[in-house]
Amino acid sequence: MNTIVAFHHPSKNNNLWVVSILENDSVRKYCRSAYSAMRYMFLLQSTSVDLYISDNCLQRLSYEIALNRRALARRIQIHVLEIARVYDMNRVLSVRDP
Repeated sequence: MNTIVAFHHPSKNNNLWVVSILENDSVRKYCRSAYSAMRYMFLLQSTSVDLYISDNCLQRLSYEIALNRRALARRIQIHVLEIARVYDMNRVLSVRDP
């Protein structure tokens, strides 16, 4: 039984993931995000009947994707609040021309 695994690769880029087949180390793909690593794992699984995805790796990737989405939502919320503050109509109308 061949198992597809993914692991976090230590590098300068913190979001580098390696997807490989456990018994065949020559098949190795570097992905820039946990999401793309998960997609590649499912693509590999769909090409062969005897390939299985490791449950632990799948849970780890799901966790990383959820963390990234929460961080992105926080950054977007900060930008939305800043835009709302800058373009607040009450603030804009209260500024008088000299």
